[in-house]
Amino acid sequence: MTPQEINETIAKWLGFEIDYSQEIKWYVFDNGIKITRLAYCPDFYHSFDECIKWIVPELDKRGYQVHIFFYLGAYSIEIYKEKYAYEYNNESLSTAFCEAVDKLIKDGG
Repeated sequence: MTPQEINETIAKWLGFEIDYSQEIKWYVFDNGIKITRLAYCPDFYHSFDECIKWIVPELDKRGYQVHIFFYLGAYSIEIYKEKYAYEYNNESLSTAFCEAVDKLIKDGG
């Protein structure tokens, strides 16, 4: 998948929805209540700040824990619940994080 496709997959998993009636605005829903309207989709794939702001609280809410390691010039992200871990390694922290979350989503997490 491309970074844009992964970014949109994560956004939809987080509850973002697109309203095409108003020049593509991203909406965040919390239990069916529209709480935020953004003029852009957060760039999770290239911004670890956006990952921390949006993804980490959702992982916590779903009972996942995140471990971040840096070894030999690359970040390693482990996302796990009980025993199973979703892991990805990359030189970019946000990329490694998003790739691990994408694996989790594909597995039904």
